[in-house]
Amino acid sequence: MRCEECGKEIESGAVFCPFCGKKVVRQKEPRQSKACFVWGLVSSAIAIMLAIALVLVLTSANPEAAVQDSIFSGQTAESSDEAVSYSTTPSDNTVFYGQEFYSSPEQAAEFFTESIAKNDFSAALSAFAIKKRAENYDFKTTVGRLSAFSPYSSLAPDYEAYTVLNEADLANDAAMQVKWFVYSFFYDAPDDSQWQTFDDSDQIAALYETLDPAVLSSLKLVRIDRILPSSQNAEGYEASIQSSNLSYGSTDLQEYFALYEWNGTCYYGGFQFAQYSDGWQIVMLNSILGGTSIYGDVTETSMEAYLALLNS
Repeated sequence: MRCEECGKEIESGAVFCPFCGKKVVRQKEPRQSKACFVWGLVSSAIAIMLAIALVLVLTSANPEAAVQDSIFSGQTAESSDEAVSYSTTPSDNTVFYGQEFYSSPEQAAEFFTESIAKNDFSAALSAFAIKKRAENYDFKTTVGRLSAFSPYSSLAPDYEAYTVLNEADLANDAAMQVKWFVYSFFYDAPDDSQWQTFDDSDQIAALYETLDPAVLSSLKLVRIDRILPSSQNAEGYEASIQSSNLSYGSTDLQEYFALYEWNGTCYYGGFQFAQYSDGWQIVMLNSILGGTSIYGDVTETSMEAYLALLNS
């Protein structure tokens, strides 16, 4: 719009002209006549009635389609006179992070292995202490203990909005470890890189067939053994455990070796378990004390070598 005094272009919301200082006089919007207003209401009512009539015709012609169209994101309407209800039954692929608790670490490890063998990775992830750790993370204690902070770390759940980010971050860590765990049984990743090049379609097709998780149906947990620190490291390790418990609200943290059998071959890996008032859950698929891979993958072994590892 232009200033009526100096003729210069000014912003439409200005009260005074920034060039000459003249107060802006606004033109009043022409009022809609009463007849136009009434006609607008009548037109709208007619359009709504026609739309309702069309829906009734379509419903009578195909009632099953009408029922299907009334369902959206778990929402079901039994009749037009009843309130809308929402389904709480999860789909087969729904993941409830940290909803499963176990009476012992051994039970948690057994459940995890059985879930992998069944290709039920949602169930496997439900055994991880994702929700508990996300909700109970003590931001101030952890930053004070480390004397450092990084956005890669969990955020303070006292600000409730951060809890969902903590859960997503911990869930991603758990999912990555499960992937490495699964892949390591039938895929040898290069030692120097996480990437391996493939030159032609035949190699890619062969890789695709190799990564079929259904082949893990015969996976079994043979035994699981707790790892205790050596006497010279016991005091420092206990202090580390206490710090972790304070940071994530757990009451105990234990590490284990696990021996698996698949297709007649033995493999070993690690576990970290956290104890809460509800029971035990998995923290990670590795053991710091046992020196297992931080990625969660397993290593081929034998029963003799495994027993020697326990005694070393």
